[in-house]
Amino acid sequence: MRVELRRRRVRFGAGRAGDDARRCGVLRWLRRYAQSGGGTPMIRLGRCVGRFAIAACMIACDAAPAFAGAVVPVSVAGSDIAFNAHTGMLYASVPSVAGPPYGNRVVEISPVDGSITRSVFVGSEPAAIGSSPDAAVAYVGIEGAASARRIDLATMTAGAPFGLGRTEEHGPFLYATDIRVMPGSPETIAVALHRIDQIPWDAGVAVFDAGVARPIVVGTDGATPSSLAFGADAGTLYGADGSSPPTLARLTVAADGVTVAQAHSLSSSNPVRIVFDAGRIYTAQGTVFDQNLAMIGTYAASGPVVVDGASSAVYIVERGRVHVFDRDTFAASYSMPISDVDDPAVVATGCGAGCMGIVFESGKVVVVTVDETIFRDGFESLP
Repeated sequence: MRVELRRRRVRFGAGRAGDDARRCGVLRWLRRYAQSGGGTPMIRLGRCVGRFAIAACMIACDAAPAFAGAVVPVSVAGSDIAFNAHTGMLYASVPSVAGPPYGNRVVEISPVDGSITRSVFVGSEPAAIGSSPDAAVAYVGIEGAASARRIDLATMTAGAPFGLGRTEEHGPFLYATDIRVMPGSPETIAVALHRIDQIPWDAGVAVFDAGVARPIVVGTDGATPSSLAFGADAGTLYGADGSSPPTLARLTVAADGVTVAQAHSLSSSNPVRIVFDAGRIYTAQGTVFDQNLAMIGTYAASGPVVVDGASSAVYIVERGRVHVFDRDTFAASYSMPISDVDDPAVVATGCGAGCMGIVFESGKVVVVTVDETIFRDGFESLP
């Protein structure tokens, strides 16, 4: 006989829900039993009953299903953070205010335990950082010198700085707000530019090959993105700016530079960070657009976004909390508090399945990992 039971995903996590669940005396034994594998049909049926007992125990203990995971603080203040899949490590830019030993350096952070494994001096006030999807290479913007530097992540060494230009021949120097490395071309980057002590702040987008700017720069036509994301190919770049209201733009990257192909106004009055994943653009407003800037849907949270394709989940960091949504249905699944944090997140990046590196407005850096559900093989299809 085949019994079909609907899956209920219950997760153990930090905070009151997780603590209450653990106080239920039988829960720990039940969890070990429910997670064991193999056995006869009767043993597997027993495990299913054990799982129902866990759920019942959580309800009896007033422990609502909670998001399971760990929050590991990193012992350094950061400005920006990126992940490199080739090294499997996170990289954060550290401002001078952090002091010795890591001020004015880029540090390498283990996603496993949040430890700092290596660092390299890059110059005064490193800020925006972008990592190549194709090589152990990253680029960092230097606020104190209106420049950027290439970092070889395999050897943790920094190349020579290169300037990012001026608004005009004798005008103010330009600085990097956001950096994205072109897919398939580790020596080419797109840079969202800004001025210092001048309004408007945003100054457009330029593409650099080995430190040399392509001649056509976005910005003279009113489009001045401050957040960038390459699309499905190296010829498409998306950008969102900090105007009021912000604009989401699709840019075309060619051999001579970058131009605006399409623009769409957003509803927020704040600057918007964006992420591109699997044909969709995710904004920090919680809105999602397709590659032609048609809106697909909205998640009920706002803040930096991480897309976890392995679990079809979207994580949104809203102040001191991570909200988890089903990527495709937009339904809220779980949420998780981040202890000792109550300021907005500045940036978040994925660092593998169920992993995020986050920098908050205060400079606090944390690594958040998400555990598998105890019901990882579900309730359905019992023999």
